[in-house]
Amino acid sequence: MTKPLKNQQAGHARTTPAQSPAAQSVPEIPSASNIPVKGLAGHMKAWAWRLTAAYLWVHSILTVFAGRDLLAQLETATTTRVIGFLSHLSFAPVNAGHLRLVFVLTWLLSITEFSPIQLLIGFPLYVIVFPFTVLIRLIFRRALKAAPAGQSVFEDAPKLKKGLPLASCSAAFLVGWLLLYGGSSSRGPLLVGFALSGALFLTLAYRALDKTSRLDEQDTALFSGLAIRGIMVVTNAFKRAVQTPPKTNWKSQAD
Repeated sequence: MTKPLKNQQAGHARTTPAQSPAAQSVPEIPSASNIPVKGLAGHMKAWAWRLTAAYLWVHSILTVFAGRDLLAQLETATTTRVIGFLSHLSFAPVNAGHLRLVFVLTWLLSITEFSPIQLLIGFPLYVIVFPFTVLIRLIFRRALKAAPAGQSVFEDAPKLKKGLPLASCSAAFLVGWLLLYGGSSSRGPLLVGFALSGALFLTLAYRALDKTSRLDEQDTALFSGLAIRGIMVVTNAFKRAVQTPPKTNWKSQAD
């Protein structure tokens, strides 16, 4: 019985063709569903960068050719309306002159995701090459539309987990609040400052606790012994205070 079984297995091994290494290493053709699609946050960030770069270039071109800042009146009128709206909501800034600076810094930090590399290197380079990228996109728009599969090159790239930097965000908003409402005594701005301070404290405390390690048995025994001794000292002191009345020297009026 064993010989026929061995013969059948040998015949089956001969009939099944062995796959070559070249056939095994053939990569799979990426489908349209595997192409990474930019999310809503990515589209919003891209448009924010484009609008900011376009505004800076328009501002610079008008200033150079006209000899003066033509958008200054528009910015001043917008700032005045914003201050009036905040005053209507009982959030009038004490230092209204810092409103434009706070808005610009908050906007730049928001569109760069509070990243120093993006803020100091990436975004300035993007603003410099922005007109050239627009021209190249307009000239080669047909070629760029005809090659959507080129995005599959980044399919196997490592993806970094990005989250909202709560500590940096809270610190930036707290600095902005101090610049605008540093000397305010109104209830609304004070509550906002308290909320920002609490958010920053909780974020830093969570980070500090997240980096701590568990206590060893020796450390636990040491802390428990100290705690027991402290409790005993407090208990003995309380008993003495209850059992022995305080010694006071009262003098009579006759003396």
